[in-house]
Amino acid sequence: MTTDIERAREARLRRLAHRYGLRLVKSRCRKPHYNDQGGFQLVEVYTNTVLNGVNYELGLSEVEYWLEPDNARRLRGQRERCTLTEHVLGVRAG
Repeated sequence: MTTDIERAREARLRRLAHRYGLRLVKSRCRKPHYNDQGGFQLVEVYTNTVLNGVNYELGLSEVEYWLEPDNARRLRGQRERCTLTEHVLGVRAG
């Protein structure tokens, strides 16, 4: 069960992700397995590309780390490289 503090922290991180054009997605899996660890993903909104946490392995601390300004710039750079690859090579990322 999550506490009110964890819910508030998650809501704050969702708002912060939204500012960077990302969506924080929480796993809906009840029994964690190798393909779904029961945590979070950071997804780019416009292309629906998972940028981090492919197997829902991110916890709230890792999400906070990736949403710090310097690290968020790195994620945006990764997103821009994917977009450039799609544009130049005609290859769809994700």
